Amino acid sequence: ADWGDERFDHRNEWRKGKNGHSKVLGPKTKHNETVEIRALMSGTTSIFGSGKIEGLARNIDEEKIHGVQSVYQTFPLGDSDGSTRDSDCDYAYHASVLNSDNGCPFGPHLGEGVNAAAHNELVCFGGDGPHDIFRENLIMIHGVAANAEDVVRMARRNAKLVWSPRTNISLYGDTAKAPLFDRLGVTIGLGTDWIYSGSATMLRELKCVDSINRNHFFKYFDDYQIWLMPTWNNAQAFGLSDVLGALKPGYIADIAVFRKRQDGRNVYRAVIDAENKDVQLVILDGKPVYGDESLMISGESVDVCGVAKKIDLAAAGSDVRFEDALKNAKYPMFFCDVPENEPSCVPKRVRPEDTQKSTAYDAAIARASDLDGDGIPASEDNCPMMFNPVRPQDLDGKQADADGDGIGDVCDIWPVCSENNDSCPIIVKNDFDSDGIANETDNCLYAVNPDQSDRDGDGKGDTCDDCPDESNPGEQRCSISVDTSIKEANRLVNEQCPDMNAACRSSKEIRVKGRVTATHGRGFFMQMVGQDEAQHSGIYVSSNVAVQVNDDVVVQGYPARSSGMPELSRTSVTVESSGNEPIKAAVLSAADITTGGPAAADFTGVLVELSPSVVGAHDGNAAYGMYLVTDEHGGSIYLDDFVWLISPVPPEGTIFERATGILVYDFGNYKIAPRGSDDLVVK
Repeated sequence: ADWGDERFDHRNEWRKGKNGHSKVLGPKTKHNETVEIRALMSGTTSIFGSGKIEGLARNIDEEKIHGVQSVYQTFPLGDSDGSTRDSDCDYAYHASVLNSDNGCPFGPHLGEGVNAAAHNELVCFGGDGPHDIFRENLIMIHGVAANAEDVVRMARRNAKLVWSPRTNISLYGDTAKAPLFDRLGVTIGLGTDWIYSGSATMLRELKCVDSINRNHFFKYFDDYQIWLMPTWNNAQAFGLSDVLGALKPGYIADIAVFRKRQDGRNVYRAVIDAENKDVQLVILDGKPVYGDESLMISGESVDVCGVAKKIDLAAAGSDVRFEDALKNAKYPMFFCDVPENEPSCVPKRVRPEDTQKSTAYDAAIARASDLDGDGIPASEDNCPMMFNPVRPQDLDGKQADADGDGIGDVCDIWPVCSENNDSCPIIVKNDFDSDGIANETDNCLYAVNPDQSDRDGDGKGDTCDDCPDESNPGEQRCSISVDTSIKEANRLVNEQCPDMNAACRSSKEIRVKGRVTATHGRGFFMQMVGQDEAQHSGIYVSSNVAVQVNDDVVVQGYPARSSGMPELSRTSVTVESSGNEPIKAAVLSAADITTGGPAAADFTGVLVELSPSVVGAHDGNAAYGMYLVTDEHGGSIYLDDFVWLISPVPPEGTIFERATGILVYDFGNYKIAPRGSDDLVVK
């Protein structure tokens, strides 16, 4: 790392060179595909963070998955200019914070540092400021500055943590107190942060977790718990545990296969200890994209540390060639040993100017008197086997001890209750909703219902049961007695989710029938049958069920909005018949359905047609798959690659006899999304 032994107190110190510190900024690159390919080759199938390359790893902050759209924000406080505050909450909050109560998983960088300014962020967002975002959809990234009271609030509200120990330790010499989060019931996911200060791959991040756990947390986590962090826990954190994070029927087939250990150690250790050569197969959405040559159907050959592999990026839907990406890579795509210049995962804070308000320590130097490497002799350490140095934010200059009982928070079973017995309030894992009912017997795990009322006797409390008067045990869905039209489904979306730019889901489950007009991503568009053009109604259905255009389907699900368009989420889909007559497109003028047009909202999700004499022009957005077209009446609207990657690219001035597609709303504009070459007929 370029900053050597220097350690920082807050991220804006290294970002902006504040408080006498060095300014640390990694090299910029426009080749984001190298990051995603590096991730795939290490067994990572999903990414949450800045940037996206179409067709490589699944970008869960850039695409809807089963009706869930996650939101990523590096600067939720609006502090990209380097501003900090030690006490008041007068931040320039980012717009994503204002919308964070919409239920979408929200992943902001918070508490990234070890001083009062870093901790103040958590205080202001945890209830003392104008925006309390500590709720079930919060995925706090970093949380290094969190103290016991912060973690208690997160646990009580079922907020989540994404832990990134390597980047925390290399920059601040400290990391989030993971045992404290876990003990109090906060779900801990795992992420790498950026490569300049963090791990190059999730495999290297797992090595860091393992090292911290063994050497500084007294083996608090077992191998199974560590394995859960980047798999099931991440899926839970992002609200996707019903489709990702497990090998179960009906789940998305994103799978990484690792070489089995020969020493008899548990299978979880095989993943924790794995190197690039041990990744035998990576499957995305059921398609093999990387793995041992003997297991791959096709792809470009590559030798990975003496093991013959193949990588098939085309199978993932990408036009990127591995050979070309390799030429653009500024850092290796894979590793046969410890990556060169890898940031440290050993806690260290030794420069005199960095230790004025914190402990001085170098955990790489073994000391019999300092078992956990936090620079405090065991005889004086309030957690002698758990790393918990004094931080600049610990204003009294002592190790964190919220209840003042002499036991440090990180190792205190009751960190905010000095009685240290069963008289303490229940805040630990056995009562997620704090209603006094232990998790193992609570029939509403995340909803307060101390009376445990269950009228239909199905094991689900009335408070959290979608149909409290109808027995639907386990994952059985509620029955619906009355079918709803697609038009009514759209009305429910617009009524209950009026903000076009905010994700939202209705609490009312409905059932609709229709005919499939287009398939797209993790779902399809459907439309009512037997309607004249003026009454057409269409909607998008989020689903993993394989359907074909012109199938008649019955869909049970919840009206929702994601990225502006009405949709049905959390769905159950039944195909009633196939090969039916195609839906007839509604012929409309561009002026009627373009952004601001009088019919745009009514025809969203509907198969529409512009005819005749449609002229195409690039209008500067061809790089994003958008082509402006103008009809004979002078109105203009974009053709978009939302459903189909438009090919060949229409030259400027192309005249179409007919332009057909689904009317979609995406990135703040209404557009026509052709389904294939048959939808664009050149005159």
